[in-house]
Amino acid sequence: MNKITVFLNLGMQGLGTKTFNDVDLNESLDSLLDKVKNREGAIGVEWIRTGTKVLTGTKFGSLTLADLGFYNQITLWASLRLKGGAEQKSQFDATKVQLFGGSVKHSSCIICTNTGLNVTLKCGDNYCTACMKYLIDHQTKSQCAAKLSCIRCKTEIDSTLAFEIAAFTAQDKGAADQLLFRNGLKLPDSMMSECAHCSEIVMKQPTNGNKLCCHKCNNYTCQICKLKWINANGNNKQFCGNTVCDPSIMYQTFLDYAVEKEINGVMVTNTRFCPQCLKVNIHAIACRHITCPCGYEYCHICLQNYKAHQSALCQVHPQQKITKEMILKLSQ
Repeated sequence: MNKITVFLNLGMQGLGTKTFNDVDLNESLDSLLDKVKNREGAIGVEWIRTGTKVLTGTKFGSLTLADLGFYNQITLWASLRLKGGAEQKSQFDATKVQLFGGSVKHSSCIICTNTGLNVTLKCGDNYCTACMKYLIDHQTKSQCAAKLSCIRCKTEIDSTLAFEIAAFTAQDKGAADQLLFRNGLKLPDSMMSECAHCSEIVMKQPTNGNKLCCHKCNNYTCQICKLKWINANGNNKQFCGNTVCDPSIMYQTFLDYAVEKEINGVMVTNTRFCPQCLKVNIHAIACRHITCPCGYEYCHICLQNYKAHQSALCQVHPQQKITKEMILKLSQ
C-alpha cells in the first residue's frame, strides 16, 4: 500500500491534530512539508518529529517517507512558522491557562513574591509570567530536565500549561518542547537515546541489554551513560567499559574510605557490603551481628552466615572487593 494517512499534532500552537489523507509513501519529506505549509497557511516548519526521530533541516528532506519508515496512520508532532510568525509577540491568554488546568487569581508569586494576577497550579503554588519563563529556561537548560516541576514541592507541571503561563509564542513553545524531548533522551531509563557517534535517535532493544545499536551508523552507545560503547567483549551487553559507568568503582569507593572501629575487642572497618545482596551497611552499634534489610544475617567481623556462625573461626575478614561481575550476577 503506497497511500497512507498521516496525523499531524499541532497542539503546541493550539491547532489540534490535522489529518492528511492519501499521502504517497514515495514522495519526499520536503514534499509533505510543503503540503503542510500550504494547507495550514504557514511560511515554514520549525521542526517535525516522530516518536523516535527528529526530522529537521535538510538532512532528511530528500528522503522518501518510505525511507524514513512512515506507516499508515502514523502520528507526527510539529511546530509551524505561521505567517507573520517572526513578528509574534508574547501574549498571556487566561482562557487557555484555565483550559489547561491553571487558575488565574490575585495572589503572590512563589519566586518573586510580587502580588498580582498570577496563576495557581494544582499543587497550590502561584507563578507570575516572568518567573514561569525563568523556571522553564532554568530547568530545560541548566538542569537538563525532561519534565518541568514546581520549584517548591517538585510536583510535575504540564508543559502545555507552563508554556501558556509564560506567554510563549509558537516558536518559544517549539524550542522548549524540543529541549525537553532531547533532555529525556539522556535519562538512563529512557526507551530512546541519542547515538553517541552520529546523533541519530536509537531505540532500546529488549534483548541487547544496555548496548544500543544505531540503525544508521551501526555503532554502539551505552543506554546508561550515553557514551560510546568501548567494551571489546562482544558478549557483555551490560557494561560499556567507560569508567564513569562502572558501578563497581562507586561501590569500592565506599570501602576504600571507610574508617576502622573497635567491635568485640578487635579493630575492623565500619563499612561492609552484605554478602547476599551487596547493600552497603555501616556498623552503628557494638554487636557484630548484622541483619541486612534483605533478611540475610551475617557477622560484621568475619562475614560468616550468622545462623551458622562459629566463634572459634571468627577472624577479621579482609577488605571486600566488589567487581562488575558480582553486580551483574545480582542484576540477572
